[in-house]
Amino acid sequence: MYRQILVADDDQKYQQILWRNNSNENIRTYKLKPVTYGLASASFLATRCIKQIALDDKDNPNLSRVLQEDIYMDDLLSGADTPNNAISICKDIAYVLSTRGFHLRKWNSNSTEFLAQFSEHSSHDTRVEFSKDSNESSKVLGLFWNSSNDTLGFQPSLELKPPLTKRRILSESSKIFDPLGLLSPCTVFMKIFYQKLWLTKTDWDSPIPQQLTEDWFKFQKAFNAINYLTVPRWVILTADNTVELHGFADASSLAYAAAIYCRQKHNGKIKVQLLVSKTKVASVKQVSIPRLELCGAHLLSKLFKSVLRTLKYYTFDVFAWTDSKIVLSWLSGHPRKWKTFVANRTSEIMEVLPTKHWRHVPSKENPADIASRGIDPKCLPDCKLWWQGPPWLRLETSSWPKAEYSCDEPSDEVKAEQKSVSVFNLFTHTSNDVIHGLFEHYSSLTKIIRIFAYCQRFIKNCKKIASQGSSISSSHINTTSLTFSETKTAEETIIRWVQGFYFQEEIRSIKKQISLPPKSPLRSLHPFIDEHGLVRVGGRLQNSQLRFNSKHPIILPSQHSISELLIKEQHIAHLHAGPTLLAHVLRQSHWIVGSRKLINKCIRKCLKCNKFKTSTTTPQLMGNLPKHRVTLERPFFSCGIDYAGPVLIKCNKGRGTKSTKGYIALFLHYVVFSARRGAPRHIYSDNGTNFVGARRKLDEIRKLWLSLPINEAISYYLSKSSIDWHFIPPSSPHFGGIWESGIRSVKFHLKRVLGETILTFEELTTLLTQIEGLLNSRPLSYVNDSDIECISTLTPSHFLTGDVLLSVPGELPSTSNHRDRWELLQNIKRGFWKKWSSEFISSLQPRKKWQDAQPNLKEDDIILIKEEGPPGTWPMARVLQVHPGNDGLVRVATVKTQDSVLKRPVHKLHKLPIYPN
Repeated sequence: MYRQILVADDDQKYQQILWRNNSNENIRTYKLKPVTYGLASASFLATRCIKQIALDDKDNPNLSRVLQEDIYMDDLLSGADTPNNAISICKDIAYVLSTRGFHLRKWNSNSTEFLAQFSEHSSHDTRVEFSKDSNESSKVLGLFWNSSNDTLGFQPSLELKPPLTKRRILSESSKIFDPLGLLSPCTVFMKIFYQKLWLTKTDWDSPIPQQLTEDWFKFQKAFNAINYLTVPRWVILTADNTVELHGFADASSLAYAAAIYCRQKHNGKIKVQLLVSKTKVASVKQVSIPRLELCGAHLLSKLFKSVLRTLKYYTFDVFAWTDSKIVLSWLSGHPRKWKTFVANRTSEIMEVLPTKHWRHVPSKENPADIASRGIDPKCLPDCKLWWQGPPWLRLETSSWPKAEYSCDEPSDEVKAEQKSVSVFNLFTHTSNDVIHGLFEHYSSLTKIIRIFAYCQRFIKNCKKIASQGSSISSSHINTTSLTFSETKTAEETIIRWVQGFYFQEEIRSIKKQISLPPKSPLRSLHPFIDEHGLVRVGGRLQNSQLRFNSKHPIILPSQHSISELLIKEQHIAHLHAGPTLLAHVLRQSHWIVGSRKLINKCIRKCLKCNKFKTSTTTPQLMGNLPKHRVTLERPFFSCGIDYAGPVLIKCNKGRGTKSTKGYIALFLHYVVFSARRGAPRHIYSDNGTNFVGARRKLDEIRKLWLSLPINEAISYYLSKSSIDWHFIPPSSPHFGGIWESGIRSVKFHLKRVLGETILTFEELTTLLTQIEGLLNSRPLSYVNDSDIECISTLTPSHFLTGDVLLSVPGELPSTSNHRDRWELLQNIKRGFWKKWSSEFISSLQPRKKWQDAQPNLKEDDIILIKEEGPPGTWPMARVLQVHPGNDGLVRVATVKTQDSVLKRPVHKLHKLPIYPN
């Protein structure tokens, strides 16, 4: 079956083998195209292919159902109400599977008419007998099936000889295959034996203790004495029958068991037959018998759930029986009345079997008792209680046991599992209620702080009036606008309350000067409490020259809404900054535990940010970075240029003024840019008409100046400072991703702040300068959320000003020699370049997308050029020339359409499947 399934071309590289016919040949590598035996995914792939066939043929419901439910790997086990229906279904299945390369063989059936039909129509399909005797038994999924009398059979055979080891016992016992648990009274001994064996801690290949050896051989001898044991395969389920399912549960000190029986009434006759059973050994820990009885009831509920799911096409009356009155008492009460062990299991039981389904059965008439205690294998074939259930189950309901228990006076065992109710007196502070209420009713942190500051002022005014009485004048009552000190005090009070609520253990440990709990999230931060009672990061940066808030940021929990409101406030204040910049800004004053996850969550919830999300894809392997991107040069030695717009700007302020279109460029004027940043040597841009025209005009002016007999110094200067202007391929913005990303970031902040507002030129210039400062303050490398030393991160502004543009200047050095200061600046400069080489350059090494190389386009390939509009309108073209990179991969090609020659990136070209002849 596996060899009929072809693996996808991209995955065949994971199925390689090395081969040579003899030692003199070179080793050759082969790829296995079909599914290979032994792989973890092989069985899934085979089953999934069968399911896909069923989904493709869902127009035939019977066929689709059989393919999805009745095929187990390469075995088909199904049936029908009549031989004709069975023949029709099997012919359809055989035809459908054969068209996909799966050919059914070795048919067998309990119907001679069915076998005759298949032997006539298919000479390849033969009936195979697996046994040597004349009872015509075939092995079906590990069970012997006698097709003549339609019975399932067991023929146990354990043949172990001394010495016994763990490995040999497990290998031999795995030969007993009993999926329905029909042999549970015998196999439960083996489970109990395994548990005892494991408690001895014997090695896999060491002899087991003598006592266990004797127990095993005693069981093996009795088990092998069982003759060929048979049970009817067909459980009569027809529309004319009244069918009931009866489940029994019981437990002993060693194991607990559950068994389900099918009770049918047809033409006045009642027939009971064992359907399925299951056993489990008791825990090695000491567990009370009532609890084990409850585990048996829990096992019965899960077994019922499985049976009802399998027999989903039938409707049954369900009855559950147990001989434990304590379990029935627990099931009659609400789960929350009991302790955890009982509550968890009773709630799960009642989801499947509510209280009305449960009844009491005497222990002697409970067949599950046989499975929980075990039975001599010789007695199993003739044990009617096990195979047919209690005798009264074959009688009318009036003969069934009556419930003789009452829950009015619970027993001591029941009371032992009841929860004890404790009464606590809760005291809360008014300030806590006020702060909690503010966070519930307001979504702005600034507003919450100001409201609480007014509350604190009101309390102070009330205290003044209470202390001085009516003699106080109105001038002594503060009614002015809030001051900075008042809002700061209010903010500190709120943060102290939040920290006290979430960091109680940590604050208690800090005050006692003992170590923090091992599982505390603040343990690595080495926190301390400052003079205002705030918990701050201790860290290892005490000797740095950073501001106090940067060295010791305030710690906040991610669970409280104050952290989310703070992130939201800074996100908006910094023009809807992204996660990396936002984490860097927050780290200057606050340390939010687990901030990375919370920041991403807040940005996802931002409505404005969600309006501008886009995604693009391209197939070819991501190319290597250009030389100028990874070479140590001064800033702006090589630069990319792009523009954005149009943006409406006002000619001047006031009403009625006209607006005109403005465009944002990487630099507004070459002279201004050169004066600010220095003249560039290389300029890269896309193929916009403005840039192509600009390059052409510059070349014309340069040639004109060089051709005129003017000052040789000017000619020498122009030739010396000439600029190389490079164009990326047309319609391939990802070739200029570094500046396209910059333009996108400018638009990102501009759209969210500007909206529909129209600014004047001066106002727009101010806003763009502010955005320029933000972009030059973004960290170049990843900001580690768990690194407490990662507070000052390398940014582009470090190469321009030596510090972050958004940072507040620190205190001036008290004494400083000019030479020492110059050496300090040189060391800082060398540190910047070292950090650039070690952190930033290494971060560019991995290919984070486009990680698989695709087949190259070739000359004369017929392609479609992807353009805006439906695919039906895309023009057809032929590849004239390919332009491979240094790695040999083609990312750009020159193509010829019906009326023009174009250069396009390969992700805009779709190769048509056209072959010669």
